[in-house]
This record gives sequence, structure tokens and C-alpha cells, in this order.
Amino acid sequence: MGGSGLHLSKTQMGTSSSFCSSRNGTRNISLFLEEKRQPQVARAFDTMGQQVYYTMSGPSEFHVVGIIKDWDRTNRLHEIKVPTLITSGFYDESTPLINETMHNEIASSEWVLFEHSSHMAHIEEMELYMQAMRDFLHRVENAAH
Repeated sequence: MGGSGLHLSKTQMGTSSSFCSSRNGTRNISLFLEEKRQPQVARAFDTMGQQVYYTMSGPSEFHVVGIIKDWDRTNRLHEIKVPTLITSGFYDESTPLINETMHNEIASSEWVLFEHSSHMAHIEEMELYMQAMRDFLHRVENAAH
């Protein structure tokens, strides 16, 4: 895949160490700052209901204390038998290690890492995201025929 999105197949992955290191030595969450948010992201955050979020995660996804704090289905990922596209951003709280684990355990998965995105590559790198989605769907549909 061209541009700043990285299309990673299982054979291209290697280890996650090159992806886990972050720029300037710290994971950057500045993409979440108010002045950096796209209008549609700000609107979504300003209008979303908090009750379900707080029940599931607690007040912050960076320290989960809600009912999903011990929920882990990693040992069942291998049961997914359909083509799966995993997308993540370089600055995503869903770290490359998490996505690499999913990618390695889901047999027919592809992983695209967007270098200039947090958790919202579909907004932060919309053109690349949509191209990755179109390419994935095209490959899946062609394989089915």
C-alpha cells in the first residue's frame, strides 16, 4: 500500500519492536487534544452517551476499572475464520503489540498501520483508510469468486 499507511502481511511483520517504539521516546496522545480534533470527532465526543462507556471501562480507557477490566478473548481469536482487516494508528491506544497479536492469531487477517493517526484513522487519514478498505474488500470479493 502506498502513502503513509503500512500494509503488513504476516510475512512482513517480523517483530513488533520497531512499531512499539514511539517518536520522541513517549507515546503521543496529543492527537486527542481539543484543538487537534476534527469537527466530526469533536461532535461525536460532545454528544455521545457516557453511561455505557463508564459502565464498561470506568472514567478512563487508560486505566480500565469497569466491568470489562478482566475481559480477554485472546485465546479465542483463532476461531475467527473469515477475512479480517485490522486497522490501527501509530499513536493508537490499541498498541502495535495488541494488533500484532490479533493479526498473528486470526488466520486470514491483514493489518494496516496508519502512521499519522491515533484511534481514528478513518477520520485522521481518511483517504488512505478508505483506499485500504476498498483494497481489502476487493481482495476478499475476488477470492470468493
